Amino acid sequence: MRGLIASSILYIALAVGQSLPSRIAYQFPEKPNWIENIAVRKNGNLLLPLLTSPELYQVAKPWEKSPSAELVHRFSDLNGLLGITETCPDTFVVVGGNFSGIGVSVPGTFSAWEVSIADKKTTVNKIVNVPEAAFLNGVVSLPWDSNIVLVAESALGKVYRLDVKAKKYETILGGQDLEPAAGAVPAIGVNGVRIRGDYLYWSHSSFRKVFRVKLDRSGRVAAKATIDQIADVSTIAAFLDDFAFDKKGGIWAVTNIDDKLVYITPEGKGTVVAGSETELTVAGGTATAFGRNVKDKGILYVVTGGSLAAPLNGSITEPGKVVAFDTHSYGL
Repeated sequence: MRGLIASSILYIALAVGQSLPSRIAYQFPEKPNWIENIAVRKNGNLLLPLLTSPELYQVAKPWEKSPSAELVHRFSDLNGLLGITETCPDTFVVVGGNFSGIGVSVPGTFSAWEVSIADKKTTVNKIVNVPEAAFLNGVVSLPWDSNIVLVAESALGKVYRLDVKAKKYETILGGQDLEPAAGAVPAIGVNGVRIRGDYLYWSHSSFRKVFRVKLDRSGRVAAKATIDQIADVSTIAAFLDDFAFDKKGGIWAVTNIDDKLVYITPEGKGTVVAGSETELTVAGGTATAFGRNVKDKGILYVVTGGSLAAPLNGSITEPGKVVAFDTHSYGL
C-alpha cells in the first residue's frame, strides 16, 4: 500500500509540472501549410491532412533524424481537409470542405471520403456529401464497429453518425454542450472527438471544456444517458482543439490560438506542459496522437497550423510542423 501511495504521489507530481523533451520531427518548408489533424498508420507513419490545401501527406518513420514527407492524395473537389480516423488497418475516413479564408468555412460544401493505403497504392472514394453541414471537424470510428464513424459539426453543434457502407448519416447528438458559445470568435463548439470505453468524449473549443456521453453498441447515445463535464481548462486556455488519450486515461490537448499543449489528469485537472502565446513550440497546435511503433512508444506527436489563426505578437507565423514530445516522465 505504501508503495502504491508513493507511486501515485510521484505520478501526480510529474503530471502537475514536468517539462517535456521535444524535437521537431517534420516541418513543411513553406507557408502557409496548416496541418489540421493526424492519424498514425499501423507501420508508424503519420498521415497529415492540410486545412490550407486539399492535400493528405504522409511522414515516414517519424522517429528517425530526418524523416521524409510525401503527398498521398490531392482532393479535387475540396480546398481544405479536417478530421481523419482509421476504420480498419490502413483504411481511413477523412472529411473536408471549402474555405473562403483561414478557418472560414463555406456551408454546404462538406463531404466524407474513404482513403485506402495498401501495397503502395492509394484508393480514394467519396462516401457522402453532407449539404446541411457548415463545418465538419473531428472524426472517430467505433472501436467495436469500424463501419460506423462519428463526425463533429463544429458550427451547428452536432455529432453525426456515419454509416460508411450504407453511405448514410444521421444526427445523434446536439444541444448547448456542443454548440458554440454565444459571440465566440471563432464560432466553434464541439471539435475533437474520441471514444474511450463506452463513452464518446469531445472537446468544446469556445467553452474550453471536455464532455462525455455514453454510447450504445450501435454508436448512438445510450438510453437515459446524460452528458457529463470531464474537465474545464478555461482558466489556462483561450481555445481547446483536438486531443488524445494516453494509456492511463490522461488527456493531451492543444489550444491552437494561444499555442499551448495541455495535460488533463484522469481526475480532470489541467496543466500547461508546453508552449505559450509568446513562443513557437506548438504554434497553432491543432491535434495530437501517440506513436504506434516500438521505436516511438511514449512519443506524443503534436501537429500545428503555424499560428495562422492567431499570429504570435500579431504578425509571426511559420509553416505547419510535427513536434515529437517524450512523455516517459509521465509513466507512458
